[in-house]
Amino acid sequence: MFESLEGRRLLTVTIHQGFPGFYEVQGDESDNEISIEINPVEETFSIDGNTFGGVQQIAVYGNGGNDLIMVSAPASFLVSASIDGGDGDDILSLNFDGAVQGGPGNDRIYLYDSFRGEARGGDGDDYIWISGNCFDAYADGEGGDDWIDASSNWYKVFIHGGGGNDVIFGSNFGDQIFGDGGNDAIYGLGGDDIVYVRDGSYDCVDGGGDLNDTCFCDLSFGLMDGVSGFQNVFYG
Repeated sequence: MFESLEGRRLLTVTIHQGFPGFYEVQGDESDNEISIEINPVEETFSIDGNTFGGVQQIAVYGNGGNDLIMVSAPASFLVSASIDGGDGDDILSLNFDGAVQGGPGNDRIYLYDSFRGEARGGDGDDYIWISGNCFDAYADGEGGDDWIDASSNWYKVFIHGGGGNDVIFGSNFGDQIFGDGGNDAIYGLGGDDIVYVRDGSYDCVDGGGDLNDTCFCDLSFGLMDGVSGFQNVFYG
């Protein structure tokens, strides 16, 4: 069954189609469980046993509560998605092109096989995993003490720790990693990485030992970052 209504209420979830092909899925303030499966060949998506057609883009909003939101497809083709967990300790997963925002709370974000995908933790102590075929992925822990892990991604990544004391693992390719504020622990792993921790706070950084690894770090007024595994180190 295909649905073409402008707005449809499914349990605690509201679905609205604005422009043709652009859908919004809105949770409420309770703990929502939202599972969306996309068929990119037929340009449909299914939720709670209902199928909606002509999809080009889906925006999912968890709003309040500790939500579980999973948006998946066997391949993305021309369909993209965005997920915003909103308030609460959310678990968010996307496996094709798009972006994930945790929002306030201690969130777990899984982004994989996403072309130029983005993952942002928001405020709170978040876990962010970037894996698979995420080409030119971008991750930002934003506020809080975050854990960001791209060690199982097959392409380079761009990572910002944001404020807080973060632990960051790059990929095995040429990453760019910014510790930003806080006392961070950063592991570049393989590839020719560039790591920036010149932020006025103590950080511990390991580049992985590749020939062209480069680190920009602190050395002033008795503050010296712990640095190892870099060919090029620039203090300032």
